Amino acid sequence: SLADVDLVIEAVFERMDIKKEVFIKLAAACKPSCILASNTSTLPIGELASVTKDASKVIGLHFFSPARAMPLLEIIRFHSTSKETIQTCLEVSKRIKKTPVLVRDCYGFLTNRIAFAYGAEANALLEEGASIEAIDQATVAFGFPMGPFTMGDMAGNDIGYHAIPGMIKAYPARARKVSPLVEKMFQAGRHGQKVGKGFYAYDDNKKAKPDAEVAAMVDDVRKELGIKPRTDITLEEITERIVYTWVNIAADCLEDGTA
Repeated sequence: SLADVDLVIEAVFERMDIKKEVFIKLAAACKPSCILASNTSTLPIGELASVTKDASKVIGLHFFSPARAMPLLEIIRFHSTSKETIQTCLEVSKRIKKTPVLVRDCYGFLTNRIAFAYGAEANALLEEGASIEAIDQATVAFGFPMGPFTMGDMAGNDIGYHAIPGMIKAYPARARKVSPLVEKMFQAGRHGQKVGKGFYAYDDNKKAKPDAEVAAMVDDVRKELGIKPRTDITLEEITERIVYTWVNIAADCLEDGTA
């Protein structure tokens, strides 16, 4: 029974209206001391807390895909989250062998503010003439476990699609113009590994391979934008543009107190 538990983690679809409905029901069903946490990847925790009985018991616990393997757990506090709630979640994180990172509540928090900017830079490189495979290859060669397009496919490109408008509204000064490829991918149902097709095509064992349909979509975007693909984009340029984007947004997050 929910009336007996001490912590509930909500993980429904990334839409504020749906999450609020769930939080209203949780607040009614759970005991007053129960911590209500959201696995949201971008939506402000304070707004979710506004529909509960006790905002001090509300927090964000953002797991990463795939949750069973990824060590990071982003813990999102807002001004009403109590120290006791934060401490409990830090202890829970260690108990389940995750690495907790405590951040301030804002749209996209720390990780996705960085990830969306880095994804936009990857799309810009793709428009200019780099290939999906080369961009992923350069990022992995630098030291990341996977490239931006592989990561998008694993997390779900549809999730990113729905979050982009909020990210642009929250951080207009840092926002690149959204690539038309984002809309084309969404309308084509290329949501990633979970549907067998994203930036790559996937077999039953989730092994990725290049897809001619995506290559054609990229060509169409370049033509729409009047871009003549560059042939001189090196792996070094890809690496620098991706990594410096990470660094700049991380500096923003330090400056405004998110991290």
